[in-house]
Amino acid sequence: MPYVRKTKDVFHIQGNYGWGFETECSEDNWKEARQRLKEYRENGPGVYRLVKRRERLEVAQQAGV
Repeated sequence: MPYVRKTKDVFHIQGNYGWGFETECSEDNWKEARQRLKEYRENGPGVYRLVKRRERLEVAQQAGV
């Protein structure tokens, strides 16, 4: 029986405009997340960071449906 992941990696781009960090957008892979972060840093006035989180997969996805 092959291993089935119970979580997936999600990368959040967070921006701080003086009132704490808030999630601006989310991406499913690292390469796209780095590209979005670069775009936000070039065009936005705030401070931005990239945060990796793990989200639980739904039961239907785990069963392969």
